[in-house]
Amino acid sequence: MDQAPNMRELEGTTLADHYRLVRFLDEGAFGAVFLAAQLAYGVTLRDVAIKVAKRPMTDREARSAFGDGLLMTQVAERCPNARLREHFVQVHDAGRCPPGSPVAGHPYLVMELVPDGSLKKALKVGRFPLTRTVDYFDQILDAVAFMHGGGQSERDPIAHRDLKPGNILMTRRAGEPDVLKITDFGLAVEVDSLLGWVESGGDLAYLAPESFSRNICSPQSDVYALGLIFYEMIVGKSVFGEVGLHLRGSDAAQRAELRRLHLEARSLERFRALDDHEELRLRPQLVRVIRTALAIEMQDRTYTNAHELRGAWNVAKSATSPGETSTQAMPAWERVRQLTAEAERFLAIGDREEADTCLRRAMQLNRDRSKVADSVMVAATYRLWVESLLRRGEIDQARQLAVEGYGRRKCRSTALAMAACYQAERSTLAAGFEREAEAAHDRD
Repeated sequence: MDQAPNMRELEGTTLADHYRLVRFLDEGAFGAVFLAAQLAYGVTLRDVAIKVAKRPMTDREARSAFGDGLLMTQVAERCPNARLREHFVQVHDAGRCPPGSPVAGHPYLVMELVPDGSLKKALKVGRFPLTRTVDYFDQILDAVAFMHGGGQSERDPIAHRDLKPGNILMTRRAGEPDVLKITDFGLAVEVDSLLGWVESGGDLAYLAPESFSRNICSPQSDVYALGLIFYEMIVGKSVFGEVGLHLRGSDAAQRAELRRLHLEARSLERFRALDDHEELRLRPQLVRVIRTALAIEMQDRTYTNAHELRGAWNVAKSATSPGETSTQAMPAWERVRQLTAEAERFLAIGDREEADTCLRRAMQLNRDRSKVADSVMVAATYRLWVESLLRRGEIDQARQLAVEGYGRRKCRSTALAMAACYQAERSTLAAGFEREAEAAHDRD
């Protein structure tokens, strides 16, 4: 049997005359992933990600090896609109390396490059504010609801079976909202709409209880994983990520013990942060939906798929909590976000006077720590007001405000505010804060 090639040595080569392998990214048992440039007539069209198998394969073997990408393409092509389609990683091309190539006969798959990392990576800096969590959860839920059928009876639902922050990628564009994309369909399968059972698989930390007690997984099990993802975004860490870490062997006894520990952990977990969370206390309808999704018994998890979960979630989002009948009773940080959004709309049409009026009101409330804690302060308000002060030449006041915001919470917006002040002073320190802003995962 021929020895597998050193895939790192492929850097710099061009596959099939169209894909120049720019940088080795990662490799697994069957192949390697590269950052590549797609070429046409010697001109780079776009950057892509390309998976290259480590050995020649038959069509049947290639279908098996690249099955996750092929299924992801089929799901994306069924999407009724471009907005929904963008929540799935796009597959651009597939083929086999031609004769004369260092990997002749090896199949490859060309996919959209998602350079901004995963939700798991973003969570390394800590928990998200509720507004960001809800925005991200909306996107994830829309994508999975479509996979589960989304009310379309003409096709069977698809259970992902490996939903977790590491399999949710992020695209960030300047001045636009983040876009989340579902990926890694390696365990996804079409399931019968009546039975809905398949053998379980996936990351143990995100499997539903029935995967351990009955060795089954279904769209309803994906609902549980979605609940865990929401919970992880508000607490900043995986609730079951450390269960059984001491069991590193692979014998049957240890595997059985690992399953027992995970099932026990789920039966004991009370998800107390749902009740203790400062912002969620004012949104009990949202808490009820997430708790239902996280029910340990399937009969208590009344949403049989993400489509039903999304329906309940949307109703909960639109409900008015007790005491939220006016803007005066609105949580202070939510009012700051509302005023800041209004200011951004005025800036978009060039009305700086109205924008400044909104920002003054927002900043007055945002700086009151008795009403807006540092963990929920709206960093974008600081950035916009600093920029406004700099336009008026009030550099000292802008610097003081930028330092205050950066001290309260280090994130993209406050780093940009610091950079803007140093740029106004023509200081070389600006570049450091620009790099920090570029690397930041928390955009607000």
